[in-house]
Amino acid sequence: MTGKERARPHWAVRMNYRNRSLSALLLLATIGSHLSDLGAGLPAWLALAATFLVYPHLVYAVGKRSARPLETEIRFMLVDAALYCGWVGALGFPAWIGFILVVALVLNLVVFRGMTGMALALGAVAVGLAAGWALARPEIAPATGTLTTALSMLSLFLYLMAFGHDAYTRALQLRQTRDRLRDNEQALQRQLGEIQALQTQLKQQAELDPLTGLFNRRYLTATMEREMARMRREGRPLSLMLIDIDHFKAVNDTLGHQAGDECLVRLATLLKINTRESDVVCRWGGDEFLVLLPTLPREAALERAETYRKAFESLPMPRGGEVQRATLSIGVACHPDDARSADALIAAADAALYRAKQGGRNRVEHGGAPAARDPSAIDA
Repeated sequence: MTGKERARPHWAVRMNYRNRSLSALLLLATIGSHLSDLGAGLPAWLALAATFLVYPHLVYAVGKRSARPLETEIRFMLVDAALYCGWVGALGFPAWIGFILVVALVLNLVVFRGMTGMALALGAVAVGLAAGWALARPEIAPATGTLTTALSMLSLFLYLMAFGHDAYTRALQLRQTRDRLRDNEQALQRQLGEIQALQTQLKQQAELDPLTGLFNRRYLTATMEREMARMRREGRPLSLMLIDIDHFKAVNDTLGHQAGDECLVRLATLLKINTRESDVVCRWGGDEFLVLLPTLPREAALERAETYRKAFESLPMPRGGEVQRATLSIGVACHPDDARSADALIAAADAALYRAKQGGRNRVEHGGAPAARDPSAIDA
């Protein structure tokens, strides 16, 4: 909090200082008119000046320095009720002056404390009336002169108008605050939406292959352990196939890298179209793809692999005026028959893929112990 903010009095202190100062001037004129009608002496006029010219400023000075300004202000409103109504008792209970003071003083407390405030205000009014009458012992004279009555009416009217203006100002400020809060909330919701969209985008970038749109190796590594654990709990199989495009290097060399990319995209599309929701398809690296098949036994996985192989072989790869075709070699392994860990299962599928390449390519092999790969046999 800055020094300027600390120096600014509480809104209740500022509002009541303004209202108290205005009403004090009006009451000075109203009660002064009645004192004049009564022919009051100098002590009464000095007391009137002290009450309505000095007292409001003393209250403001104390209130703005208070550590608990709102509570202090409410206490001073009770003092107002007792002090001002003391004049009513001391003057013999003039009806109009008493009426405007009781209405204004009780209304002040009701605004801040509700019905509790009304009860407190009426108690303070009663104390003031009794104390004023006890000190002065005047004759009860409810009538007031024409000027005093007119000033009383004017005072009440102006006080209520000032009170209504304060209520309007507070309501306007409240509405503006609500509007700002709504705008801020909407802006915050937009920012949260943008952040969530960015998080989703970043997650996709971290988990998806940018060329094919398939999951990448990072995602598969995290998912495979979870799926294998689930299959072990349920006592169900999990198959895995490693797929490699035959002679992919030659496709790049003869038809260009754009043709190679199109070949990869076509294979990715074929795999995505022909998999279940529970299957996980990822680009394992280069021209290799991995398909994880939870609950699928080896025989069904081999049938699926044959479907992939035949479907891909029939896809045309037109380039340079000639229709080119590409083929697949696929290695299949199954948990728990071929391996009981993720790494071992991938190694078993890799060994099967190697045998498919060594056996002439464009074929499907399954299971088997891991074997050393000859890169020239795979990528040539």
